[in-house]
Amino acid sequence: FSGFFTYEVLSAPTLKPALLYMVILSLFGTAIAKVMFNRLVHIATPVFASSVTYLMPIIAVFWGVLDGERFGFLQAVATLIILIGVYLAHKRK
Repeated sequence: FSGFFTYEVLSAPTLKPALLYMVILSLFGTAIAKVMFNRLVHIATPVFASSVTYLMPIIAVFWGVLDGERFGFLQAVATLIILIGVYLAHKRK
């Protein structure tokens, strides 16, 4: 729906280098972040590690809103449903 798969975009000479850099960034950036996160979890307490895990989506939404993305009613409802699910999953019997 974005128009990415049009002839003009797919035949552009800058497409291949852009995709290559995107793959390099995603592979190395994700790999480095994953190693750092695993080390953090290893040296930290379980409570701290889980709080970091719960804070990551909040920071991601914050950066998205700063970047001009909209956070509408449906996103708020979906967030609430997820948080209720997390609460129910961690609720002590």
